[in-house]
Amino acid sequence: MKKKRKAIGIIVILFIIISLLLIGILYFLVMSGAVFSLMPDPPAPEITYGEFDYKLVYELNDETKVSEGTFICEFAGFYSLGSAGKYRKWNMHLNNDENYITLLDLSNGDVVDDFNHKILKLYFSPGNPGYYMGDNSIDIGQQPWDLKWIDYMYEDTDGTIGHSGYRADEAYEKYKIKLISWEVSSPIQNSFH
Repeated sequence: MKKKRKAIGIIVILFIIISLLLIGILYFLVMSGAVFSLMPDPPAPEITYGEFDYKLVYELNDETKVSEGTFICEFAGFYSLGSAGKYRKWNMHLNNDENYITLLDLSNGDVVDDFNHKILKLYFSPGNPGYYMGDNSIDIGQQPWDLKWIDYMYEDTDGTIGHSGYRADEAYEKYKIKLISWEVSSPIQNSFH
């Protein structure tokens, strides 16, 4: 009888230890977001590549400038945002292999922003490539660009590169630069399977 009680006691203790370990592992997977990487991928796009012609008109020091070209959008697989789920990943680059249009290069100067970051360039970003590729997980009714802001790239004191933006009126005041118009090919009609 004592041996039977001892065996039952060992089994109960092992059951409790194993249960606690499993709960701990599950808790870790949920909290780290790793469990969400096991979720299925969203449907893949039928069209995975697109080229879009653009024309940006802007003013710099009272002189009208025009930047025209083509940018390319490509499907780049899927990525996980932890508990937010999985999403389609899109890449974009312009015909100069950048993902933005440089408006004013300031990298050779000593221009700094309000946070003492060295400003490298002012630029215009065409926006989210998923918009142009007809990705239904993005609000197609919303244009991904905004002529009310001029983005800039900066270098922090430790050498890291970052991005921020000026309101249009502030950019004009500081750099005499103004965005006038943005014309671009229409987004494609895509389907996802």
